[in-house]
Order: sequence, then structure tokens, then C-alpha cells
Amino acid sequence: MGIASVAMYADDDIGSLHVELADEAWATMVHPGYGFLSERAEFAQAVIDAGLKWVGPSPEAITKLGDKIEARKIAASVGAPLVQGTQDPLNNADEALAFAKQYGLPIAIKAAFGGGGRGLKVVWKLEEVKELYDSAVREAKAAFGRGECFVEQYLDNPRHVEAQVIADLHGNVVVLEVNTRLQVEHPVTEETARVDLVVEQIQVALGEELSIKETPKAQGHAIEFRINAEDPSRGSLVSSHFDSLMAKLIVTGETREIAIRRAKRALKQFKIEGVASVLDFHRAVLNEPDFTDEFKAYLQECLLKVQFRWSNNQRKAQSSHFNLSTYKRLLTGQSLLGKSKPESKFVQGKLWQLWKP
Repeated sequence: MGIASVAMYADDDIGSLHVELADEAWATMVHPGYGFLSERAEFAQAVIDAGLKWVGPSPEAITKLGDKIEARKIAASVGAPLVQGTQDPLNNADEALAFAKQYGLPIAIKAAFGGGGRGLKVVWKLEEVKELYDSAVREAKAAFGRGECFVEQYLDNPRHVEAQVIADLHGNVVVLEVNTRLQVEHPVTEETARVDLVVEQIQVALGEELSIKETPKAQGHAIEFRINAEDPSRGSLVSSHFDSLMAKLIVTGETREIAIRRAKRALKQFKIEGVASVLDFHRAVLNEPDFTDEFKAYLQECLLKVQFRWSNNQRKAQSSHFNLSTYKRLLTGQSLLGKSKPESKFVQGKLWQLWKP
């Protein structure tokens, strides 16, 4: 596109290679990627106020979709199918209890401004409502600075589907992804839709029209593996100021079976030295029939089985102290130190994203 990239860095990585090799330290536009600032409306507004172009959704859109209650209202206004849920934040646990009695169990108590599983509590018994409501409020305040929660019906073991949406300033809207930022797994969409989303974003920021006018037809199959600097027995190994993601491996094929075969070969050849990573776990997943044959990747029982078998092998080889209860904590977004690790994609249990057309 003829646009030069400019290195940006924090104090912690001032000595990194990309900083030493950079020629420029100024910019006319900012693309936030998918990091911690990408969904901060105040950051987007600060970029705009500084006279720079913001590559991404407007601060207003980020604010609206960052509020789950407001997002539900927007979805309802366009006729999107929704489970039953409260229209406003809960005032107390009694309102959650009344909802459960009216619509039945299980229910999910959610932080209105939360994400990544934090501030989310699933209630299976009426007598648990008050305790879990109070817990959700405390966790939401600690993680997001706001304790507002709402409640909706909980779907047990659903298949997770994500869509992407990109729009320009000329009235063109294409459904691609629903997030107020570029998704970490956007290469999966790019490979199956044959669209470069970053190029489209930059063109929109420059006031140009989208090059696509309708939702692309999915082609083939793609799998993304997040290569994190994390030891599954200890969590993230990097500073809390940064995400542990080192690289992403994207594998494509005409069918899922072909993509899996290629992924096995690619992961076998993938080498990282000097730091622990989740590569061995990815390799273990691709040898698990529940994943490769029956496609149960989103069932917690499958992940537990894969992780437990893998960790047992690791313990024999490396004296690891990982066990089944530890992994259950990881799947619920808890670190081994007893505190939330929002920067850790592995700890949140999101090791890969899949597209199955």
C-alpha cells in the first residue's frame, strides 16, 4: 500500500531488535492491533484528539459494544435471536433469583463491562444464586473497576461461532466479525474469505470504500494455533505489561482433514529455543481423536482429557506438578497464583480458533 511502518515501544522493550532497527518514531495513523488498548474508547478518542487517524471502530461504537447490556439491546433492535436476559443491570441477588425462577436454570450472571470469562458465574442451583451474584460483582469490580452485572439464560456446551463486521464511511457494511477491534484470529477469516482485513481497515480510515460489497463465501478450512510464551504448568512467562503471544501458526486446506495433516507437519517442524511455549500441547491436541475425528474441541471434557494426558507425560519427563484440578482452574480463567491473568490467552483456555464452513 506504500505505507511505511513505524516502531512503537514501551520502556520494557527499549532494547528490542525492532526498536534498534527502526528509522522513524512518528506516525500519522494508529492501528491498535488486538492488544489491551484496542477496545479502549478513551484511547481511540485520544488518538483522534491528537490529530491522528484511528484505524478501527469509532470511540462511540467501542463504548456501546463494550457494554454487554447495551450490546444486547442493539442486537434485539435488529431482530437478532437472543436468549432471555435482563434489560438493565441487576440491583441485587433477589432479581437474579426471580429471573431464575421465571426462566429456569442454569443461568449466567455476567459482568456488564467484562470479558474473557472474568465476572461470569454459572448458576445450577437456586441456593447458589446469592453467593455467585456477590462473587460476580466482586470479580467485576476488581477486574474492570465496575460491578454492574446482568443475567441471562445459560447455554451448556454450545458451538462457539464468531462473525466479523467491517463498514466504511460510504454506507457499505460487510459481515465478517463482531468485535470492536481486529480479532486475534483474523487470519482464519482472511484465509477462508480471501480478504485482507488490515488493508480494508486502513482504506476505511483513509476515507476509501470497501473493496468488498457482500459477505464473502467461505472457502476451505483454516486453523490458527496461538504460540504463547507460556508453560502450561505455570502460566504466562512474560511481564504483565505484555501479552504472551509470540507467534501465530495459520494452516489451511481444502478440507478440515487436509488442514489437520498439514498442521501436524508444521507443528513438528516448528522450533522455539530459549523459552517455554505451548507447542507440545498443540501437538498433543492434534493426536487426540476427540479433536481430529469427532470435532469435540469446544467441549470442556475433551480439553480436560487432552490436557491431563499431556501433563502426565510432561510430569514424567520434566517432574511437572500439573494435575487435573489445576487445568480446571485454567479453563475458568484463574492463574496458578490465585489471581486473574487477563493477558494470558492460554489461561483463558483459548488455544486456537477454528473455522468450519
